[in-house]
Amino acid sequence: MAHLKQHIGLWQGTGLLVSTLLGSGVFIVPAMTASLAGSWSLLAWVLMGILILPIVFTFASLGKCYPDAGGTAFYVEQAFGERAADAISWLFLSVIMIGPPVVFITATNYLCQAFGISNDQQGVWQLGLLGSMLLLNLLNMKTAAWVQSLISLGICTTLLLAIGIYCFKHPIQLPTTAFSLPNIAQATGQIFWCFVGIEAIAHLTGEFRNPERDFPRVVTLGIVIALILYICLSTVLLSSGFYGSEAQNLSSVIQLMSSLTGSTGHFIVSLFGLLTCYIGVNTYITSFSRLFYSMAERGQIHPRMGKLNRSGAPATGLLFTCGLIAFTLILRQYFHLPLDALIGYANGVFVLIYLAAAISGLRLLTGKKRFIAILATVVCCLVALSLALHTLYAIVILGACMLYKRQPDSV
Repeated sequence: MAHLKQHIGLWQGTGLLVSTLLGSGVFIVPAMTASLAGSWSLLAWVLMGILILPIVFTFASLGKCYPDAGGTAFYVEQAFGERAADAISWLFLSVIMIGPPVVFITATNYLCQAFGISNDQQGVWQLGLLGSMLLLNLLNMKTAAWVQSLISLGICTTLLLAIGIYCFKHPIQLPTTAFSLPNIAQATGQIFWCFVGIEAIAHLTGEFRNPERDFPRVVTLGIVIALILYICLSTVLLSSGFYGSEAQNLSSVIQLMSSLTGSTGHFIVSLFGLLTCYIGVNTYITSFSRLFYSMAERGQIHPRMGKLNRSGAPATGLLFTCGLIAFTLILRQYFHLPLDALIGYANGVFVLIYLAAAISGLRLLTGKKRFIAILATVVCCLVALSLALHTLYAIVILGACMLYKRQPDSV
């Protein structure tokens, strides 16, 4: 079978991860957590920033030692064998229909805001954006990585500019909010959505020019940059009061920028909101297709799913991924699936995937790295508890995935 090309360097990888971590989260989650926990949401951000570190370092260590397109599934296979790896691969693929659609919904909201398009046309534009991502991914990964890195730089600059202008014009005054441990715990669980990109970038380690050196640096840099932006933006939103209902939360950053710079700022943030979501979900589509490639290479699915086109992209896996996302987007148009529910179920799946990686680290890593994997395991269990029923959904899905048996003649 043909092999993936190694094109990604340190700054390209950092740009990919930052854009994925920001994704739709930077335009939704700060307002959602502010609506839920008020000023105490800042505590939730700090807590998650601390709690995510063991997971970050565990992924960095595993990615450095085991660079492979299979990501977590490959780590699990090295630690526990093919059966467990197959289940994790299918569990990760199960999020295709509940995670990426959230980002597409957010992206089209910003598209409509930027160009004055009627909300009634969002469904058509969602499918249009999906089609453009399919075309982009059918090109080579080097082109996509550079495009995403440049857009990521523009997004970070724009957000920092908005934060700076607000702080210059207004004193920071946080609202008075009653302390509620359940609300803080729920907000912390929602924030987990902002850090699920670590798994996506893990599937691209096989395409790094020097994964042993660059992957740990990419993960560390990406997390630090994203966390700083999230905390600063959350503080400004709390002070400005641009949060509340789902509609307000979706346009919170646009409202903030419009209040500072008028229609020009409204357009700029809407455009960058669209681009942020676009490149964030694009990385996920790339990672899903690479997992299809890895599974085909190992005989978990039909070899056709791993077939590469002339540009070195797994075309069949890309087509299948985009088809599943399109199915959910069409369902959303008819049944109005709520965003918070989709995010919650996706978080439930991701926390189990992260838990699987952490437990694999217990067997594969040694010394201080193994101790960090122990901490990562504890953190994943705590987050899983905070997600409650959403985690139960993921456990049911994982149980169903465990029933899958690789066909003897496909190995």
